[in-house]
Amino acid sequence: MSLAESINTVQDRDLTLIFVDLALHPMLKVPAYFFEMTHTNTDEEIGRINLRAQTTSAIELYAGHIGYSVHMSYRGHHYAARS
Repeated sequence: MSLAESINTVQDRDLTLIFVDLALHPMLKVPAYFFEMTHTNTDEEIGRINLRAQTTSAIELYAGHIGYSVHMSYRGHHYAARS
């Protein structure tokens, strides 16, 4: 069983990560795991996060292996760091 097949959701207090897809990153063209961050109590989307599973010089120098976006109203709660 691959990592993608074994992950559905991960929960930490008020944060739930929902596995969305394992696919090529649209800009960086490397395999990436894509997750949606949602609020555990309301199921409201908090943002998105992706983990890039390979490396390139562009990733190492500029983009990094983790990408995230947190909606404005949820910023400051450390959701991306906790993800």
